[in-house]
Amino acid sequence: MFNSFFAIIFLIKNLCFNLLLFKGCKLSSGFEKIVWNSTFETGMEEIDRQHRLLVDTINQASHLLRDEYLQEDLRTIVNNLIRYTQFHFETEEQLMLERHYSHQSPHDYEKHIEEHFEFSTKVLEIHQQIQEGKSIEGEEIINYLCQWLVGHILHTDQVMVQTLYKNSR
Repeated sequence: MFNSFFAIIFLIKNLCFNLLLFKGCKLSSGFEKIVWNSTFETGMEEIDRQHRLLVDTINQASHLLRDEYLQEDLRTIVNNLIRYTQFHFETEEQLMLERHYSHQSPHDYEKHIEEHFEFSTKVLEIHQQIQEGKSIEGEEIINYLCQWLVGHILHTDQVMVQTLYKNSR
């Protein structure tokens, strides 16, 4: 019964993924804002708490970058994002190791790690551009962060959690 319940929830979330990906990000003056709702919840309290903090960080950045902003503001946002995503990715990856996710679902595990790497690389590229004094479009950054995070939570993280719950029974 428990496995069936999670399987149904997983299917519903996957069927709604594309719709929710775009409904989860509300456009406001060209900028996106992630509107947290229960669809984002994984059922793992620590992961959900960290996701909420990431959502809040991106939403704060979106608000700050909506108008004219200083490069220093952008630098602070990106530095905070680098630190927190590193912490969050380490938390998720440690969980995957502890629960043997790489053995349970090798393809999904590899994809998950690859997504973390690609996101980190993109944020570090943005950081480098800021360090070099290059002009960066705040709207482009926020839209990328929003779309990536929503997609990652609603798909990749949900696949991981579903597999971990299924195989813990």
